[in-house]
Amino acid sequence: MATTMMTCDASSRGPGAHAITVGARVGLAGLLLILVGCGASSGDTPRPDDAVEIRRPILLVSGRTDHGDLALPRGVPLFSEPEGETVDSVADGTLVRVLTARGHWHKVRTVAGPPAEGWINDFRLRGVVHLSGEPPNCRPSLDGATLRAGEQAEMLDASRKRIRVRLIADPSRTGWVPIEQVHELPPDKDCGHDGDGHDHGH
Repeated sequence: MATTMMTCDASSRGPGAHAITVGARVGLAGLLLILVGCGASSGDTPRPDDAVEIRRPILLVSGRTDHGDLALPRGVPLFSEPEGETVDSVADGTLVRVLTARGHWHKVRTVAGPPAEGWINDFRLRGVVHLSGEPPNCRPSLDGATLRAGEQAEMLDASRKRIRVRLIADPSRTGWVPIEQVHELPPDKDCGHDGDGHDHGH
């Protein structure tokens, strides 16, 4: 079978670029190798394999087990980098803004309360929260409209005193709720949130 030489000219791609010459036997496999070799010399920087799209910019930090029991009463650690050294800690229930994400790790910054920033594993983050208000009925308010106690929502944005949410039961409804009405767990009969074995929407 004949052998052919093909050249991918990269001279127009800027300083440091060079021509890639690929020798391959003519055939489907050889042609594919040539095309791959040409494409690999492009100036586009490939996206890292572990880069993660940020779907939910505001998350809740959980120090609880999957049964709702408090496992980290002294705070949830933040790290200098994924699996790095501990640089800070935040309380269970702290709301954070996601700055960037890599694999199963998110770099976050606190929304309110003591300022803190660092990396945290997504096992400790919750994207769906429960909304609840004051006793006796525990009903929260969305832009002044009353909701049922324990309404589930995802968080879209945050200020220091309010959180913008989208209701899970009715995604067309969005609005702002007071930050103190956002919880990991649904309320108990006294409007408390001390862990009762409920699923918390990890």
